[in-house]
Formats: sequence, structure tokens, C-alpha cells
Amino acid sequence: MTGVFKGPGMGESRGMVSTGQEGAPGPTGAVGGDVALALFIAAITSVILLPLIWAQSSASLIGVGVVLLAILALAVALLRVAYAYPEPIRHAADVQVEAEPRSLPLASFERIFAVSVLFYSTGAFWRVLQGSRDVESGTWTGALITNALWILVYLTAFWLLRRTCVVPWHLWKSGIVLLLPVPVAVASLLWSQDRGLTFLRCGALIGTTVVALYFALRFTTREILHFASFALGLGAISSMIAAVCVPSFGVGTGEFQGIWIGAFAQKNELGGMMAVGFLLCMVLFWHERSRRLLWFSLAALSLFLVLKADSMTSFAICCSLPYLFWVSKKMLTKKVNLITRVLYFGLPVLIVAAGVVLEFDRITEAVGRAENLTGRTVLWAAVAPAIFDRPYLGYGYEAFWRGYQGAAGEIWAQLGNYFTYSHNGFLEVLLGLGLIGLVSMLTALVFYSRSAFQALQRQGKDVIASFWPWAFLMYLPLSNLLEGNLLKSNNLPWLLYTITALSLCTTSARSQRDLCQGYRIAA
Repeated sequence: MTGVFKGPGMGESRGMVSTGQEGAPGPTGAVGGDVALALFIAAITSVILLPLIWAQSSASLIGVGVVLLAILALAVALLRVAYAYPEPIRHAADVQVEAEPRSLPLASFERIFAVSVLFYSTGAFWRVLQGSRDVESGTWTGALITNALWILVYLTAFWLLRRTCVVPWHLWKSGIVLLLPVPVAVASLLWSQDRGLTFLRCGALIGTTVVALYFALRFTTREILHFASFALGLGAISSMIAAVCVPSFGVGTGEFQGIWIGAFAQKNELGGMMAVGFLLCMVLFWHERSRRLLWFSLAALSLFLVLKADSMTSFAICCSLPYLFWVSKKMLTKKVNLITRVLYFGLPVLIVAAGVVLEFDRITEAVGRAENLTGRTVLWAAVAPAIFDRPYLGYGYEAFWRGYQGAAGEIWAQLGNYFTYSHNGFLEVLLGLGLIGLVSMLTALVFYSRSAFQALQRQGKDVIASFWPWAFLMYLPLSNLLEGNLLKSNNLPWLLYTITALSLCTTSARSQRDLCQGYRIAA
């Protein structure tokens, strides 16, 4: 029997699909999926709301009750909708798409959801949603409203994933290597110094992976880059308005007097997100000639905000990316001998490294920074003994910076500052997961780089899908030298890495669109 894909408000079909199934299976066939949905709801709810129950205050308990009722109402609604529709296609091999290549339309809700999730993951306006916090507590697990919003995001992504996509088994076989640090982080529950905190953070990390899986299976790489660019463009425009029109909110005070923070909590957060925006817009500017003015304008705005945020790390990344793009296009997409490639990539690196080593003091003075990199080298030296105390397994995922009650308390007392991370992504992995975690992260990056290089060499029909994984690979290590976003849940750079890694796995077997059902099949 042949059915027609229809979306909300669409009267005409966009493609024909042969399913090999007759009629709708009814409620019985959906029982397994509904049980999985119910279990997912229970797990995520307990993971996110447990710390609020631990607070044992009447206000927290009332808030927990309200949110639980809302989630239960949402779950009931989702289950009723699930029963109202036929069972989704279980085997992508049975689906035969006829008609135009883009025969699986997207609903407006899915586009809005995608942009909203990406914008929320930037951290913009989080300080408004979260309110004040006790900086001396390293075990802070978020505010009620932000946790509730993330629960809603996880549940919605899980439901959309179940209703619209088919997860092929080959994805897990190849994806497990690219996402190897995730199961290692979950396994760290066995040796964590604070198992409750690690349990909560692992729940958020798994939820982030579910969101990434939905994005990777449902959207093309070009669409994801468009959504992310629009989300970061919204963050850039909001930051500009906040700094110019509401300086009490968008401009720093105290030691950061006059420095823009925009819609973000701290200047480095603004600079880091705008560096990601610059990366995305430059990739799109490079490959979409019809919209070059738009992408150039957004890239220029992102770079301007990086400068106003006085984030030298992000500025250095933005300056290096255009050269790396040019060299990659020139050297890696053509048949060029190895010596030439090494010269183009290695020689500039050697020159920069030699300049930094020989003239380090002058360079830091020129960019207005101290020789200790704004205290980072002192922090790294203080963190090193903690790493050597537990070198193999670490302290557990996100379980090191626990305030004065943990090993971080000695660093706080020694340096007189409330650090919440080590300002280096690889050191953070070492602190949390030890050498096992670092090896798993490096292994994932090596296999990711191999897959990205193969995609770049193939140069398929969508040049953006071929170039983006390699472009993001050039950004990720650089951004984690003086800051840290590796293995961070609910964080845009790690979300983009997970999406890209899973997208590389899906494109190795078939088109991303062939893995999704799209919409319900009308009999």
C-alpha cells in the first residue's frame, strides 16, 4: 500500500513512500515505545529535580510538585498523540522514496524547536533565568526554571526522535568510537568522589546526546548550520542591544568595567559563543554565494563583539580560521604531496610557536595580558597536584569543583578565587576522568579527524556537509587550550561536536533523509 507524507497545513503531497505495511497497527504495537518514553520521563525527571528535593525547603518542594505535574500532563498528552498515529517505520531499508530528493518536509515546529534549542545552549540570558547563586558552592546544579526547560527539551527531542526517525544499528557501531568519552563519563559513577553530582551531570550529558541524535538524523548539515547561525545571530543582536541600550545589564562592572558581556554571564562566554558564530558564518560565506552579504555581516558582527568582550583567546581563533580554511581547501581537496601539505600546515605553526616562546613577554604585553595568561598558568600549576593524586580515573565526571568540601577547596584557598573549571578542556577531562578519560577523548578526536578528512576528500554534492566536519575540527582543539567545552552538557560547542560526529556516521551508509520517516503516513 502506498501512503503520502503530509505535514500540518499541507494539502498536497511532497513525496510517495512505500512502507510494505498495511494499515495502522494501533495501540498494541506502540506499547514498547510508550514504556520507553515513560521510563525516559521518569529518569530525566529524577536526575534533574533530585537536587531540589534534597534542598528540603517548602518553596523547592512546591516548585518540584508543580513541575512534576506539568511533566506528567505533557507525558499523558504525548502518549495520547502517539496512540492517535500509526506506528513509525521500523526499517529504513523498507522505505522507498519516489519523487524529488527532498520528499520529506519539515514542520515549522521542528525548525522553531531546533533554533530555540541551539539558542538556549549558547547560555544567553541564563543569568536572568537562573538568578543569583552561591559562588562558594561548587555543587550548584541549576535553577528550577532552567532545569525544567532542559527537561522539556530532552523529552521533546526524544519524542520527535521516536516519531520521525529510525536509528540504524550501524550508527551505534561507528558512533560509539566518536562519542567514546560519554560512556566513560557514565562509568565514572563507580569511582566518583560525589556520585550524586556525577549522576545528575551524566543525566544532562545523556540528554544532550539524545538531542544531538535527533538533529543528526532529522536535519541536513546545511540546515543545522543555518539554524545555529540564526541562533547565534540572535544572541549577537541581543548582546549588542543589551550593551548599548541597557549598559547596567550588558556591560561589565568592577575589574571588567567597560567590557561588554551582552546577554551572557561573563565576557569570555560572549567571546566564546561569538567565535563559534564567526566559524559558522565563515563556512557559509565560503560556500553560499547567494547569501554572502548576510553571512559576512553576521561574521563581522561576531568579530566586533569578540573585540568588545576583550576575549583574546576567541580573537586569536577568529584570526587563524580563515587561513586554516584556505590551506585546507588548497592542500586537502587536491592531490598534493605530503611535503607540501606539511609546509603549508606545519611551517606557520612552527613560526608562531617560535615567536611565542622567544617573545612571549612582548606578545602578552602587546595584547594587554599578563605573562601568566590572566592567572591561567598559576591555576594550571595548582591543578597539577590534584591530577597526580588520582591520575588514572580522576575524581568522577564533573565531581572535582565541589567547593571547599572537595580537593578544589585547597585551590580556592591557595589562589583566593572561586574557580569553577580549570580554563583548559583537556585538563578538565583529566580531572574528571583521569588518563582513561583523556585517552578516550583523544581516541574520539583521532577517529573524528579521519572521518572528517575522508568527507573532505569525497567532496559530495553538498560541499558544506563535506567541509564542515573538518572546519569544526580546526576550531575545537584551539578553543580548549585556554577555555573548556569538551564533554560539557547543554553547551553549544559540545552539542555541535556530537551532532557532527553522528552525522558523519549516518552519511557513511545512506543519505540522512532516508533515515527519517518525516511525517505520519496517511492511509
